[in-house]
Amino acid sequence: MMTTPTHPETLDSAKLVERCRRGGTEAKAAFEELFRRYRPQVVRRLTHLLGPRAAVADLSQETFAKAWQKLDRYRADAPFSHWLLRIATNMARSHYRRQRRSPWQLWDRPEQQEQARTHHEGAARYPQLEVVHRGLSGLSTRLREAVVLFELEGLSLAELALTLDVSTNTAASRVRRGREKLRRELTRLGYDAQVSSAVDPASAKVGLCGGETR
Repeated sequence: MMTTPTHPETLDSAKLVERCRRGGTEAKAAFEELFRRYRPQVVRRLTHLLGPRAAVADLSQETFAKAWQKLDRYRADAPFSHWLLRIATNMARSHYRRQRRSPWQLWDRPEQQEQARTHHEGAARYPQLEVVHRGLSGLSTRLREAVVLFELEGLSLAELALTLDVSTNTAASRVRRGREKLRRELTRLGYDAQVSSAVDPASAKVGLCGGETR
């Protein structure tokens, strides 16, 4: 008796990865389902780390290509999304280091500002998000990543430590120092920033009040 093949969209991520590893005719469909399922998260991570650049589309493709090459290294004891987003973070880090100037400076271009509105959820938050990203350009790579992943991506300290491959204490320290530096940068840019210095996932995220101070 012939059995009907299970459609990829009905499988969990671990089973999809297993199909990809087995190869054959089902591997392509399984990986396409992983791409469909997780591409929005990858694009959001890259956009938060690098800004609303056209390169995000290319880097998301490269992220999945790298994931395909390294599928044999994935261990199912952690969610596939965590593993994939770590690859995206490393891709963003490498890309950022290749830039001669901060990608956030490109927010001055009208076409980049319009693209930002389509990349980020909640268009009403766009003005605040733009200002925060301008301030982020003044942070070191380590501090910027910590603030972005904790504040904008909503990672817990444990998840942040895992993503950055550091201890929880180091992750907490980077968030604290990053917030302090971001506050100073936003003030320098002429904004009154309310950025909590306490590392508490339940605390208010980066926000602005009062608009420009000059």
